[in-house]
Amino acid sequence: MPGFEDTNLTCFFDLERDAAVAWMKQVVVGDEDPFETALVDYQPDLQKTLPDFHATRLLFGVSPVCVTKLIREGRRLYRETGGRRVPVRRIYNRMVFDELDAKKVALPFSFTDDLDVSWCSHPNWYWTWSKFALPYLDHPSVPKTRYLSDFGTDLPEDLENYVLKPLFSFAGSGVNIDLTRAAIDAIPEAQRSGYLLQRKVEYAPVIDMPSHAEGFDPAAPGVKAECRVMLLRHSFDGPRPLRPLIVLVRSSRGKMLGVDQNRGVAQNWSGGTVALFG
Repeated sequence: MPGFEDTNLTCFFDLERDAAVAWMKQVVVGDEDPFETALVDYQPDLQKTLPDFHATRLLFGVSPVCVTKLIREGRRLYRETGGRRVPVRRIYNRMVFDELDAKKVALPFSFTDDLDVSWCSHPNWYWTWSKFALPYLDHPSVPKTRYLSDFGTDLPEDLENYVLKPLFSFAGSGVNIDLTRAAIDAIPEAQRSGYLLQRKVEYAPVIDMPSHAEGFDPAAPGVKAECRVMLLRHSFDGPRPLRPLIVLVRSSRGKMLGVDQNRGVAQNWSGGTVALFG
């Protein structure tokens, strides 16, 4: 890693870099040819994650493809590249489905179709491991969460300590972090099963970080951090434990940690990184 050549620091849990990259490639590509594997998103060239897509092409040989550019013939999918039609036998799925819904994107196939492709990961996982599961998780590390419809009229008195979240909306879209009774009253009862009320987590602004190009501003608030563990497994090799690979660290001076929620923050968005292990 540039700048850390003379240290034992690594961003990987228990693998050397080459082994970690090989493991990731095996999970993404499976048993298919990387050329016949497609990283599928909507308008990938316009996504904030475009640097990830370039890295995926460099490391794994898998190119990004807009979902609207896929071609369906029977149960088969194809993509056009270099003036030729190439079969898509595996999809590295990077789509945010509520973006497709919000923009009324017409697709050449349905995600429920019986297609002759394998997935990493299958669209069903997108819904299974989503906010829908939070009310069923009972653990000290999981903020207490209930469906808004379960409260009826017996709402918490201290709503300032809760966050309201749409059930199937992602990347922080629609989250109400400064919650009031009026905001809840505005939601029709018939729609309340589509929302979660979650105990708010207070992030501690403990990291000093430069806030301007000129350097550190001591008057700027500290930076908050959130760690997310990337877990992988061979979906094509039967059930097995998820294996941790790296820790993604998102940081922010704003109330939320997403990119979209930190545009225009006075002290500048602080970005993201990976955790290093010694």
